[in-house]
Amino acid sequence: MSYKKPNAITYSALHNLALVLSRSVFKNEKLRNELKNEKGPCVVIANHESAMDPVNMLAACRRPATFVLSNAYANTMPEIIQPTLRRMNPIVKQQFQTSIKDVKRMLDVVKSGGVLVIYPAGMMTEDGASTPIPEATYKLVRKLGVNTYVARSSGMYFVHPKWTSGIRKGRTTLDIYKLFDAEELKTLGDDKIKEAIAEALLFDSYKDQESALVKYDSANNIEGLEKVLYQCPECGEEFTINAVCAEGSEVKNTLRCACCGYEQTADDYGIFHNRKGLGREIKFPSEWSRKILDKLKADIEEKEFSISCNVRIKKLDYNSHSFKEIGAGRLSLSRENLELVSEEAGISISQKPHKFPILPFVPGKQIDIQDGEDVYRCFPENPEIVMKIINSIKAIHILAAEKK
Repeated sequence: MSYKKPNAITYSALHNLALVLSRSVFKNEKLRNELKNEKGPCVVIANHESAMDPVNMLAACRRPATFVLSNAYANTMPEIIQPTLRRMNPIVKQQFQTSIKDVKRMLDVVKSGGVLVIYPAGMMTEDGASTPIPEATYKLVRKLGVNTYVARSSGMYFVHPKWTSGIRKGRTTLDIYKLFDAEELKTLGDDKIKEAIAEALLFDSYKDQESALVKYDSANNIEGLEKVLYQCPECGEEFTINAVCAEGSEVKNTLRCACCGYEQTADDYGIFHNRKGLGREIKFPSEWSRKILDKLKADIEEKEFSISCNVRIKKLDYNSHSFKEIGAGRLSLSRENLELVSEEAGISISQKPHKFPILPFVPGKQIDIQDGEDVYRCFPENPEIVMKIINSIKAIHILAAEKK
């Protein structure tokens, strides 16, 4: 077996550090922690609200656990952290691409009696709603065939939203409970496994917040969210949404359409209100985002569709643990193909967009294209187009799944 346990001393030190951060920074409350009494092999599948989610998970799991991490995330950590990361022996893989080698390494963990931690969505949410769960997740859980736990996080989206920087302190929770035991997995049908996992992992942070009403630092400062909610739900124009200060406010707490004047203002809990009365009220950014996706999905289904942009390209350099500039190129997407071409860099990549639910990205900044072991980070000349490309890939994937 190729499995190497996390170094006990390193894991213990990081576990204790995570405990401090979990309690002081993330104010994390454990609703349940059924994992603490588990002695045998098991897998933990967790929802993904924020890049900081593993901190609370690490704090909750005293027993050394093997985490599955994305290649780009692990290999761009600062050089000073790399030795510590290597001693943790994570399973590093490309996002939304699970090779036979990856599956074998995961199997080796549980066959050796270890704890395996997976974030199936592979991507933290950009709008408060859960990203799609790859179909391969359900097959993997069955194949692993061990006690399966869910780690459901809540509040972390508001603490560290993907569309801005910094930490916004406030209460978070983590609920860890057993979803299946090993014997149960042998008798459950694929549909039952899929249904149970989806119910456990799918979430809407804003709906949870409406009932919890937890205050987070600067929750009403929504500057950056316009990169996600790029289309006006009232007039339908794209890239006209701006973050502005409402009258009497010192922070950018309002999204306003420069075309028709439609606006929504966030309260101290991050919930939207239509204070001017122009058009319909959309309380949750997640709902606004879903409307954009639904319209795009209908457009792609009914019309000829293509989108392209000029990009600067950087390539992941494994030696320096950073992305290095390699030239300019063009990124193009249609229903049939996703293409990245650069004569300057000598690359021509073509992939089928319906095969993956989403791509790694940062709203208003970048998109990652994965090709085998290579990762190309693309920076569009018009960065606002990033979210439209991502939503288009989501829509193409959904349409393909509906036709099966």
